Order: sequence, then C-alpha cells, then structure tokens
Amino acid sequence: YHAIKLKYDKDKHTKKMLLDGWRKCGLLDNFEDVYKIYKETEYCEICKIKLTDSKMCKTKKVMNHCHETNYFLNILCFNCNLQEHNDSYWLK
Repeated sequence: YHAIKLKYDKDKHTKKMLLDGWRKCGLLDNFEDVYKIYKETEYCEICKIKLTDSKMCKTKKVMNHCHETNYFLNILCFNCNLQEHNDSYWLK
C-alpha cells in the first residue's frame, strides 16, 4: 500500500473562488482580463495604499464594478470600495 499525496494548488483554488464570486456579482467583462489586472495591481487606484490578500481588512484587494452595468471599473482596497459604493451607488 502506497499513500498518494494530492497536491493542493492554492493559486488555482484562489482564482476559481475569485471568478465564482465575480460571476455571483454579475460581472459581464472578460473574466481572464479582469483577473490579470487584479493580479498585477499592487496599489489602490484611489488612496494608493499597498494592497494585501488578507481575508478581511481595509487594505484587502477587491474588484470594483458598476452596479448598474455590471462592468469592471478598477481594483481598490476594501475601504475605498466601500466608500465608492456609499458615494456613487447606495446614496442615489
């Protein structure tokens, strides 16, 4: 009997989780293009803070999209994304 070690591909799992989340949000853009931009973006486009991949913190990297058209806008920190939603969507 030989034990078989299964390799866990964290990057692939993370990518699938992100893309599934974006589908649930209704994103209409090309997922691969948005994912590439997401992976390459290091700083928030509004406050310029260094982005992290932490679970829940104000510097967490998030994909910002228009809630009316469902198209990608930019990559922001969690904090700026909340502010964007408060300013441009929730207060209409």
